[in-house]
Amino acid sequence: MKPYTLLFIVVLSACAGGKNAGKSDLSGSKTEEDWATNGYTAGTMQDFSSLDGCGFLIVTKNMELLPINLAEGFNKNNLAVWVKYHNPKSTQTTCMKGKPILIDDIKLR
Repeated sequence: MKPYTLLFIVVLSACAGGKNAGKSDLSGSKTEEDWATNGYTAGTMQDFSSLDGCGFLIVTKNMELLPINLAEGFNKNNLAVWVKYHNPKSTQTTCMKGKPILIDDIKLR
């Protein structure tokens, strides 16, 4: 009876999925459509620190985004990124150039 119990536990844990069940992994994906379907936007990091109150902005096809919580490794000029973000409820900045955003996820393109 014990071998069947062990087999049942192994099968059950294999079906459980783990913490990342349901999350899409785009590490092998190359198309912009795949990234966009998963909520990412293509952009390029640009240094606007010469403007008062600005730092690095993410320049997309349609707009300039001012990340409030940009990770340290992404503050490089002309760095191509995929970014998933949301708009903060209320944020005031001194930078008049970009739309303030909170980054949910950012990856190199």
